[in-house]
Amino acid sequence: MKRICFLIIILILLTFTSCRVFDPTRMLRMGPFPEYSNPEMLEQEHLYKIAPFDQISFSILPNEGEMLISGGSSLGVIGASSGGSYEVEYDGTVKLPLFGRINVEGLTARELEKLMEEKYALFLNKPFATSVKITNRKVYVFREGRNSSVVSLNKDNMTIWELMAQTGGVGDAKAHRIKLIRKIDDKYHIFLIDLSRLESIETGNYVLQANDIVYVTPRNRVSEEILFALSPYLSLLSTAALIITLIK
Repeated sequence: MKRICFLIIILILLTFTSCRVFDPTRMLRMGPFPEYSNPEMLEQEHLYKIAPFDQISFSILPNEGEMLISGGSSLGVIGASSGGSYEVEYDGTVKLPLFGRINVEGLTARELEKLMEEKYALFLNKPFATSVKITNRKVYVFREGRNSSVVSLNKDNMTIWELMAQTGGVGDAKAHRIKLIRKIDDKYHIFLIDLSRLESIETGNYVLQANDIVYVTPRNRVSEEILFALSPYLSLLSTAALIITLIK
């Protein structure tokens, strides 16, 4: 009878002790049969579009940028050379010299370049837009513990390999289970990246996009997690057993 009661107590404890209790710090969990998006989607070109609170910079030169090759004076240059970068406000507009606020939300860098040339054609002869950049693009990297980081995309073709090298590699985690989360057409897609095998080296060459989330799945420590989760219950049981023994 005592053995049956003990087994019942253990089953109850296991029932109430879920995976979240075993490992409460783990993020971005998936079900037992996760569905990942086709990695071919990563090979398609997904141009970043300007969003609120982005930073943009550009320069507008007259005469189709003649001064770039003639070494002429920079007098009349508009943009980054004279005022630095400009912040896109909450409503998708940006305040620019001579025009005030104009809407730029949803534009790609090339579309912004074309818009600037059209706008400043009212003030400059044959304006030439150059150095058009979205300067605050970021990638978010999450690891176990305090090793997460925010990485700035300082160039347009940073790969997963470069990101791993810049942030300290995979560390004590699963190199074959790296999740890349990207929003495409207003929907989040999860891609499984395997960096553990030489034959899968090409998967690390996918180019990162602004606001990508890279999650390095931590290594399972089942025995440690179970022991940590059950230790207060085992302590309670041992105390109860001791009290029962003393009473008897």
